[in-house]
Amino acid sequence: MTNPQRTLPAQRTLPALLAHAATRAPAGVGVAASGQHAAWSEVRARALRLACGLARAGVQPGDRVALYLEPSLELVVGLFAVWCAGAVAVPVHGKLRDAHVRHVVTDAQAVAVLTSADKLAFLRDPAATLAGTRLVVAGDAATGAAGDALRWSELERTRAGALPDVAPAALGVILYTSGSTGMPKGIVQDQHNLVHGAELVSGYLGLRGDDHLLGVLPLSFDYGLNQLLDAALLGCAITLQPYFTSVDLAQAVAASRATVLAGVPSLWAAVSDALRRGVVTPESLASLRVLTNSGGRLYERDSATLSALPGAQVFSMYGLTEAFRSSYLPPAELARRPTSIGKAIPEVELLVVDEQGRPCPPGVAGELVHAGALVAKGYWRNPEATARAFRPHPLDAARGLAVFSGDLVRTDADGFLYWVARRDAQLKVAGHRVSPDEVEMVLNRVPGVALAVVFGRHDPARADTVLVAHVVPSGDGQGVVDALRAACRRELPAYLVPAEIALVAAIPLTPNGKPDRIALAAP
Repeated sequence: MTNPQRTLPAQRTLPALLAHAATRAPAGVGVAASGQHAAWSEVRARALRLACGLARAGVQPGDRVALYLEPSLELVVGLFAVWCAGAVAVPVHGKLRDAHVRHVVTDAQAVAVLTSADKLAFLRDPAATLAGTRLVVAGDAATGAAGDALRWSELERTRAGALPDVAPAALGVILYTSGSTGMPKGIVQDQHNLVHGAELVSGYLGLRGDDHLLGVLPLSFDYGLNQLLDAALLGCAITLQPYFTSVDLAQAVAASRATVLAGVPSLWAAVSDALRRGVVTPESLASLRVLTNSGGRLYERDSATLSALPGAQVFSMYGLTEAFRSSYLPPAELARRPTSIGKAIPEVELLVVDEQGRPCPPGVAGELVHAGALVAKGYWRNPEATARAFRPHPLDAARGLAVFSGDLVRTDADGFLYWVARRDAQLKVAGHRVSPDEVEMVLNRVPGVALAVVFGRHDPARADTVLVAHVVPSGDGQGVVDALRAACRRELPAYLVPAEIALVAAIPLTPNGKPDRIALAAP
């Protein structure tokens, strides 16, 4: 099978990548989602028509266009249409509720939102949440928010015509991820990095043109988006499949004959547990040959279970949205180094430095710094945060900017990396980067709450970090927990809802008077 790195798009832009997929893919091979299917050639034809429709509706090169959709064929067509129009895609997680959607759309200064009737119905107040943008709606929207919306189907009937040339350095995407405090912040990647990331990742994973990728991760997540771009680079099949249970996942693998599956630790913990209990059989996953993990540490019990699948190779990886992908552990090393996140991917340099920027010796924890390929362009409209994270190479400023990750890691004597902790209060929950402040803002608005503090606690049963809220009530506490849970369900995506809410008499504080989350998280 041809190595994907020997057959590349004409240039590293996303419109060129789509043209490459349409040319390279065998007849009928393309994207499937929610019972729909389109060959790569059809995806391109639809994207070009929609891009022309967006341009005629006033979307100009460089404009930001948000996409608030569930995993679907429309989401894939919409992303490539935005890129073909020369605009910047802002994918919004389909499970976000009003406050978070409004923040992303407003912060990105989106001129338009591609959405659906179902997603509008999911919002409590779509008119207010999406105010100031032009809506393009798939499906039959009956809400007031879509009263003057453009119909997706009508824009797709636009005759394809001339579109702007897109340069590799042009902005491609703004991916929103939580900061150490407050609401999510946007990380900007250009066209070149998005395509180059697909080249590098598909190369070290050994992906092939006859693979079938099963995408269960959201395309608002850089890890999930990379899967889509890998499939386009290879001209291979990809099926977008929301993840619900391990049984559903196994059925989707068997139905699609998927060969590649990416997941986060909580997903792999559930799959491995189902395999050990016999709820899922190895035979149902027999088609898989490449399994990848990122977004947190893959636990030893789970890597051993997954590695026992016949014909499957397990890649443990580490990445951060600010640099797309940083390290991977070859499957041959997994048994010897089950807790390692590996070494740098091709064209990337990883350093472990102390607070003065000096290299740390093996065994000593320091901050992981990513230099070389795939460094993002910084945080959208946030020069202060950009200056903190994107700094000159710590050993040689002439080598350009590097990303200071905020993650503490160490190396062993052979140079393999091991994750230790986050430097700030940020957490990884179910593969999502989470700020406790996002949840606290919701909890502290609930009547009857004097103070609410959210922290992370490791849950061995889930092989993941879970959110725990300790709440000091302002009165007798009657009904407060029920009110808190209702507020969380109403305003937060599922991964931000605390697994436990406890009423307490007081919150431990640090000497500076701040909530002591380390003390709270202690067993």
